[in-house]
Amino acid sequence: MKRNFTFLLGLALAATLQFLTVQTSNAQGTQNDNFTLEIKTASSSRYFAKGDCGWGYSLFGPNIAEEMCGEVVWGYDVDGDSLVCQAVTNDYTGKIVFIRRGVCNFSEKVFNAQKAGAKAVIVANHFATATDNGCSIFGMSAGINADSVTIPAIFLCRDAAEYLDQQIKAGATQACFLFPRILDPYAPYHYATPVSQIIPLGNLGFNFINRETDTISDMTISAQIKEPNGNVTLLESAVPPIAPGLDTLLFFDAYTPPAETGDFEVTIYTNKYDEGRDTLRRTFTQTEYTFANDNLDLMLDGGAALDSPQFQVDLQYRAGNLIFTGDNGGVATHFTFGIAEAARVYVPGNDAANTLVIYLFDGDADDNGLLDLQSSFLDMELVGSGSYIMNGTETESGLIDVELSDVNSGAAGVDLLPNHNYYAVIEYDGTENGSGLMIPFTNTAYEPYLFFVNEAGAGVPSSPIWLGGALSYWSDRNIVTRLQMEGYVPTIGVKPTFLNPTQYAVSPNPANEQVRLDLNLENPGSDVYVTIASALGQVVSRQTLKNFQNGTVVTMDVKTVPSGNYFMTIRTNEGVGIKKVAICH
Repeated sequence: MKRNFTFLLGLALAATLQFLTVQTSNAQGTQNDNFTLEIKTASSSRYFAKGDCGWGYSLFGPNIAEEMCGEVVWGYDVDGDSLVCQAVTNDYTGKIVFIRRGVCNFSEKVFNAQKAGAKAVIVANHFATATDNGCSIFGMSAGINADSVTIPAIFLCRDAAEYLDQQIKAGATQACFLFPRILDPYAPYHYATPVSQIIPLGNLGFNFINRETDTISDMTISAQIKEPNGNVTLLESAVPPIAPGLDTLLFFDAYTPPAETGDFEVTIYTNKYDEGRDTLRRTFTQTEYTFANDNLDLMLDGGAALDSPQFQVDLQYRAGNLIFTGDNGGVATHFTFGIAEAARVYVPGNDAANTLVIYLFDGDADDNGLLDLQSSFLDMELVGSGSYIMNGTETESGLIDVELSDVNSGAAGVDLLPNHNYYAVIEYDGTENGSGLMIPFTNTAYEPYLFFVNEAGAGVPSSPIWLGGALSYWSDRNIVTRLQMEGYVPTIGVKPTFLNPTQYAVSPNPANEQVRLDLNLENPGSDVYVTIASALGQVVSRQTLKNFQNGTVVTMDVKTVPSGNYFMTIRTNEGVGIKKVAICH
């Protein structure tokens, strides 16, 4: 009950929060639209929602503020190419123009169609690599002529695009942008949950918007759950009257999945509306050993874009996911993640600069049902850690499993409390690689995350990131930070490289004016990087020691650092050391 209560408050707060999209800050487009795309002919209709297996947004041009329909036709440029990278000679006045992804920028394509009279544009995905799939979608970035685009545009997954192509070839076809009454289905606390960690799903529900001019009464909501064994469970609830224009959250009674591995398919509908746009589908899975908030379908698109000035200035990047244990608790043994574009930041021969650090935080150390996370991951108690040294050849599709160790005992694996929550977090510090660039982590897209209430009564997401001294979150991406339980067999297993606690000491602790680090390496002579990170996640003190020799005492000035708890991270070619440091003035 405590966990469900804190979730409901958090989700209610989420309804008032604006998703932050770090990838762009100066475009609108269709990124915040929640319409359903209907593709219809004289004899059939199919509906495609925003997200995987449906449509993706544009980061330029207007949003779709009103429902609209139009005939869909293939667009061709002066060269007869449906890429539409050149000027268009055909007249597409009043049409929705269908064009292919590729070669030129999205906004250039849309602008060319706009000049020919198009009222909207649909861009079809293609298979760029062997790892692409028919459900993959992307947000379309702004480029050439983006500021001149005045018509809406969306991106369509390959499977839906092939269906649309077939309908166009068969005869007149329309596309309609329709606003559903029900949207944003929620079911699991995480997309993948180990079968040993099953908990009642008290958050199974959705948003409902009364788009009528009258109060809606006598409405029943239903959730049909197809379980891995083929059984179907039906949940039904009557809801109180809903006033015109009200956007509200509706929930079902708690549902406890059976202890079986496999996919669960949830279909949500009401007795008032039977159009395809008002039917929601949600999938989650139960696994042998894996916790995952991502949807297990890798995007493989180069990761979330990290070339913005913000990333190039603030070169520490942390991403995490919240997990909940069940009645049994258990032992977490591995952390799974992936890296994109590692080669661009890899420093040959410098293990310290190539090191990523993994943290496992207790999300509710005082066990009051409210998350300790407020402004930084460092608000929480560290219970487990790991590390990984890049070799520069990593690819997004090659997920990596790093062994976890208990930070107190040093033993392999971390004991997790029953009915408790933890944040599994990965950190990369790009300050020392010399390129001024970051790496993106492997991600999935359009997997809705939940909001929970923290100690301060504010809503915090289950999939936060930290960047530039602030806690934030992607609007459409989920970084792969999976937690594996005992019994998991890694595909690419990596033992963490930690300094032995006897190799380093910090004094005084608590400190007032200076913190001293005594460090002894087995093989001195390489570079060492030492940082002290504040409660906001900002580095308040940093030293780079070239050709470090034993006997060197590292002194870090903390006279102007506010009192509080901090983490000192020591990166060396022999491993990583992590020490909690208190500063008290």
